[in-house]
Amino acid sequence: MLSQGRTRSSLRILLRPRASLPTSTVACTSTRLRSSVWRTNGMNWQPLTRRPRRFVAKRKPSASVLPLNSPRFATSTRGVCRSKKRSWRHCASSSSWRLSSSICALLKPRPSSRRLQAELDEQRVALESALRSKRVAEQSLEESQTRVTELTTINVNIAAAKNKLESELSALQSDYDELHKELRVVDERCQRTLVELKSTKDLLVEEQERYIKVESIKKSLEVEVRNLQVRLEEVEANALAGGKRVIAKLEARIRDVEIEFEEEKKRHAETQKILRKKEHRVKELLVQSEEDHKTVTMLNDSVEKLNEKVKVYKRQLNEQEGMSQQNLTRVRRFQRELEAAEDRADSAESNLSLIRAKHRSWVTTSQVPGGAELFSLKFELIEMCDAGIRVDN
Repeated sequence: MLSQGRTRSSLRILLRPRASLPTSTVACTSTRLRSSVWRTNGMNWQPLTRRPRRFVAKRKPSASVLPLNSPRFATSTRGVCRSKKRSWRHCASSSSWRLSSSICALLKPRPSSRRLQAELDEQRVALESALRSKRVAEQSLEESQTRVTELTTINVNIAAAKNKLESELSALQSDYDELHKELRVVDERCQRTLVELKSTKDLLVEEQERYIKVESIKKSLEVEVRNLQVRLEEVEANALAGGKRVIAKLEARIRDVEIEFEEEKKRHAETQKILRKKEHRVKELLVQSEEDHKTVTMLNDSVEKLNEKVKVYKRQLNEQEGMSQQNLTRVRRFQRELEAAEDRADSAESNLSLIRAKHRSWVTTSQVPGGAELFSLKFELIEMCDAGIRVDN
């Protein structure tokens, strides 16, 4: 009876809020509980906080880190979530069934059972709230995982569009360079053609001046021939006999003038041929210059159009880069939320495994009736409440 009274008083002290208990009180209460449990059970004391080695969770070495945009990452995360759900459901169902069986066994009429029943109801409510918070955390984890997969697919599509735009921009840049080179070649040809045309015009002007001079010489020679013929007629009329010598000189002069006239005719014909050739060449150069001018205008129009396209593609590329940066920030934020949710899920899983191990140890030590059974049940419920509060946080 004395040991049971001490056990109940120590249970009352442990059921108080932890902030109001000093360290000395907790130490004294723990020593009394150990002594009372040792007296009632009649066996060696083994601390409840120590877990057997077979219940200690062994962490597996982490696998190689997969990228977020790989399908293996999505399948592995879904498989891990399913396995965690199954383990959590199994642990929750087994622990709730064992707790309900132990509570039903303890609900038999005993002294001061109403107070214990009320406390058990409170602990049951706390356990249900902890399970609800665990379900909410699982649901938030699934939503964050689906959102991360969606964002990774969006990011991959944006990266593909960006690469496509960059390839198109490089192709347009190469076309622009080629057109610029062709335009430069056409400009050089046009300049050479203009220089040739100018030289041809100068040559044509010189030939025209020479032709004018030849025509003036021809006219003057014709006038001189007429004058000489008039003078010859006069001389013949005046002195036919005494003017043989003068006639011979005049005939020689006439022959010389005729020879010069024939030479001038030949030179004039040659200059006419050269003039016709030069005129034909000038016409060809004019036609070629017009064609070159048309090609230059067409190339300028195409260059302007390509410049406008390049500007449009650059603007689209900048917009796509901004969108990709926004999506990257969102993906990183959701990744951080996913890591936090996974940490919370791991902590909840570890707490459930700890509760399960303690519950098994409690089942092994709950064969002797008395204050030790009540104390182990209270201690187990307090640990479960603490685990639920940690999961909520």
